[in-house]
Amino acid sequence: MSAEFFDYRMLEMYREISDESGDAVREIILSYLEDAPLRVLRIQQAIAQQNASELNEEAHALKSSSGNLGAFKLQDLCHTLEAMGRDGTTAQALPAFEALQTSFSQVKALLEDELAAL
Repeated sequence: MSAEFFDYRMLEMYREISDESGDAVREIILSYLEDAPLRVLRIQQAIAQQNASELNEEAHALKSSSGNLGAFKLQDLCHTLEAMGRDGTTAQALPAFEALQTSFSQVKALLEDELAAL
């Protein structure tokens, strides 16, 4: 997977502080894969409903969890959407959301591959 979408150093850090079973890393990835798609959906809904406050909240939450895993491009896109929401607008959010969807698809595939390898 391209470094454009993901920085493996974060997963390596979790592996170093985890026990040999890899259970902690597995739980971190599973938690993200459970929560993140809901956040993406809620961001999409917030844009469709022109709900800037919800856009701000959901983008902030996804930004944090994505950064914690090393999905820094996704984190940057969330930051952009979060700022739009904080500024009270969703008017220009669709292009950023489309980029977010692409990035999220890449990150999701990478994390699913990581799970399969654990």
